[in-house]
Amino acid sequence: MRTTTHARSPAHTLIPALAILASIVFQAPAANASLIGVDVSDMYLIEALPEFVPVKGVSTLTREEDGVDVLISTSELASMGAYTLWWVVFNNPGACAAAFMCGADSDFSDPAVDVSVLWGAGFLSDMDGFLTFSAELGENEPPGEVLLGNPNGLLDSGVAEIHVVLRVHTNDGVPVEAGQVAEWVSSYNGGCPDGVGCADEQFAVHPSPIPLPASVWMFGTALGLLGWLRRRIV
Repeated sequence: MRTTTHARSPAHTLIPALAILASIVFQAPAANASLIGVDVSDMYLIEALPEFVPVKGVSTLTREEDGVDVLISTSELASMGAYTLWWVVFNNPGACAAAFMCGADSDFSDPAVDVSVLWGAGFLSDMDGFLTFSAELGENEPPGEVLLGNPNGLLDSGVAEIHVVLRVHTNDGVPVEAGQVAEWVSSYNGGCPDGVGCADEQFAVHPSPIPLPASVWMFGTALGLLGWLRRRIV
């Protein structure tokens, strides 16, 4: 039986290819059903409080239905310093002493606020004191040490007010050495016997996405929170 082979012209090949390409290029992207929103905050120096003094850094928090993730790029850190990220989660910000502007001392002891302070991740800054990293926090899934409050961490990513704090671990000025990083950045006082040498350095504030009048946000945020953290460095 003789088989006849038909040569395909360039047009025969190109037209279907163009049709496929067009369907890819011009197809409307599918909506991300799990996305709640994205919030961007400056990074601030803790030592400058009560003034909010920004550094050359930014924190971007993405909220989804089952958790949040943060992308931080910042500077003015210790050269090759070991750092931890700490989540400060106010699960019910409407119950804070200043509703939806959490951070007063009483917010940490009021069961109605349902606060949780927990470890997020550990990193090493570069030679010039720059650091870029991301971290995730799932609902009811603490990734590590829970320093204070609700052991389940984040309960509802669409409601909680979330602050992030960068803590340096330098053992009172002694640089971290190879083989020590993992140990130093896995707990609140890692690498710092009795807490000496560890300190909270920078922070960012991500308010609850529950809408409020713009004038409310101008009142101020988080002064009590960072004072609370600073007083508890031992």
